[in-house]
Amino acid sequence: MIKKLKESKIAVYCLTNQTHINSGDMDYEDFKKSMVKLGFDDVFVCPHTEFENCECRKPKRGLIEQAHKKYNFSNESAIIIGDSYKSDMRLAMEESTLGIHVAKGSSK
Repeated sequence: MIKKLKESKIAVYCLTNQTHINSGDMDYEDFKKSMVKLGFDDVFVCPHTEFENCECRKPKRGLIEQAHKKYNFSNESAIIIGDSYKSDMRLAMEESTLGIHVAKGSSK
């Protein structure tokens, strides 16, 4: 999917909650490099747990604000694609952005 979007000259950003970074189970730079290798143009990460009450953990708008500041795009021209109704689709609804939910798990 990322390849097709990029072939259409559409920027693709990763906005993700990754508590494994804060716990030390995952390295931020390694994670970011892996997302760029998958084809994302840039990566915005919240490493916090939901109990830390930060402003960057989706569905709060901190990550999308960071992306807005860096790339100056409108929500009307954006699409949030995610696997979580609780964070991704809620953020899309609150930002008046098209949200596309994708199932996670095995396709067996």
